[in-house]
Amino acid sequence: MPRGVYGERLARVVRLEQAPSVRVQILQKAEFAATRLYCHARRADGMTERTPREDAFLVSLNLRDSPAYDYWVGGRPVAAEPLRSGSTNLIDLNVHHVANLREPFDSLLMYVSRASLQLLSESEGLPEVESLNLAPGRLVDDRVIENLGAALLPALEHPERANRVFLEHVAIALQVHLVQQYGGVRPPEPRRGALSPEHERRVKDLLMSRIDGDVSIAALASECGLSRSHFIRAFKASTGRPPYRWLAERRLLSARELLVDSKLSIAEITRRLGYVNQSHLTRAFAKAYGVTPGALRRQRKRH
Repeated sequence: MPRGVYGERLARVVRLEQAPSVRVQILQKAEFAATRLYCHARRADGMTERTPREDAFLVSLNLRDSPAYDYWVGGRPVAAEPLRSGSTNLIDLNVHHVANLREPFDSLLMYVSRASLQLLSESEGLPEVESLNLAPGRLVDDRVIENLGAALLPALEHPERANRVFLEHVAIALQVHLVQQYGGVRPPEPRRGALSPEHERRVKDLLMSRIDGDVSIAALASECGLSRSHFIRAFKASTGRPPYRWLAERRLLSARELLVDSKLSIAEITRRLGYVNQSHLTRAFAKAYGVTPGALRRQRKRH
């Protein structure tokens, strides 16, 4: 049972039987989660339950247009704009929220605890964020949130196989953006510089030892004595790629080597390298190499 307002707990608020979600623990008790809520039919009674009060926020990315709806915050009616696909609204869970969602809807709700924002601010040497400033019911077109949310959607197809390195990368990028864009905190001067050769080697060795992606950004950053977001910038300066993308390329190289040099089945290779499923491997492999894993193996057998 999740502690925060995400997953099944959030589905019950909106009176849905289920809602796909992914979750990652980010240092101590700080959590990040993403839940997709959708209903494709009109409902005669769309009244939601009250959201539980919690010291956290929901960042809602709307995935389809929907007409205006009735909305109450802390027991008071609030004018809510019609939902636009690609738009974002913020929900402060320190107060109760209730809505009447009669029309079809489809939204990705990203859960960010205030504890997580505080830990991030401390690690980055930023002032503590008291709140995120966006009025209830107001929508913004935020391309950063839209792109990060779109990147999460494939992981929600098979949450049990979601890559931890990738989830943490998205969580950190989202929270840095929230603090700077809506927390009233000026971005710090960029800290330039790549990893030292020794740190780069140690981090790459650690990533390759966890090629299925089951390693935290915090563990990688601690190898270098850096904060998580500083580590991501330094790693990209060293390799030209963020950690999750560098690892994704190495997974594909490993898949190719195993297809050519081993007798492992494609299903076994899929499991060993931490892909969501065989279709996930096939799509990524074909995009990278212009041939499917099955076709490559058949070519090898002919030669």
